Amino acid sequence: GKIKVTIEIQKAVQDKIRANSEAYIGTLGLLGDKFISITMGTRDYPVLQSGEKLKGSDPIDVEKLIDESVGALDVLKRTTRQLEEISKKINDGEGTIGLLVNDAELYHNLNETLTMLADMQKDIKEGSGTLAKILRDSTMYDELYIFLKNANILADSLVNGQGAAAKLVNDPLMYDELVAGVQQLRSILTKIDSGQGTAGQLVNDENLYNDMRNLTTRLDSLVEDVKKNPKRYLTLEIF
Repeated sequence: GKIKVTIEIQKAVQDKIRANSEAYIGTLGLLGDKFISITMGTRDYPVLQSGEKLKGSDPIDVEKLIDESVGALDVLKRTTRQLEEISKKINDGEGTIGLLVNDAELYHNLNETLTMLADMQKDIKEGSGTLAKILRDSTMYDELYIFLKNANILADSLVNGQGAAAKLVNDPLMYDELVAGVQQLRSILTKIDSGQGTAGQLVNDENLYNDMRNLTTRLDSLVEDVKKNPKRYLTLEIF
């Protein structure tokens, strides 16, 4: 896979060709003639003498380069078309970016949100506000942790059927009894509201209410008078 090439050079340029020089095939333009180019070596390497080997490098494949350039050009064209479509959508107000560019209200809302976030970050750094206290105050953090732990325990109790609340959630019989009790209470309140029974008359009959109030007042007066004048009502005889 290697090709050995023997070349002749002028004696005047031998001093410039050293052990670190490289040879490669160049082209006079994209479609021009080929030539062998030799790079200049540095003085810290010895000068190559007649019959010594010169390191060569693979030449550039111009046809491959042209093909790759054509492919890159096609990609560039497609990218340009996509950018044009995106730009048109933005100008027409389509999509989030289009709304941000064309809708001033949405822009202001976003700006206000960013301002609020910046203020919140400032409050957290300065230790003001509830969130900052939770982050900085270990006591509040511990209390919040205990609260969440108790909430988890309560949720587990409900799921596992422990306690009255869990029975209400999991036991259909207790739920039905509770519903029946509520219905009975509602029936009683309906009767009271419609004036049925003693309690209903007490609530709705104003005359009965006033009579009971007057009777209570007279009884209070009687009891007070008995306390003040017991001899008027009690007679004690000793045999």
